[in-house]
Amino acid sequence: IADFEITENDGGTTLTIHYSYTLNRLGRVAKGTTAKQLRKGIGGMADDLVRASETGAAQ
Repeated sequence: IADFEITENDGGTTLTIHYSYTLNRLGRVAKGTTAKQLRKGIGGMADDLVRASETGAAQ
């Protein structure tokens, strides 16, 4: 389950991502992957979005 919102923030924008997951719902993708590894991967994607937005790479 995922949802997001984009809001104005002092001349910029803020992207807020709301997500939840269970290992059962991810199926084969999560096979052999721990919850900690999944959280780290999702956190890495969020960090990449932040970097791209700060550098303008996402434009």
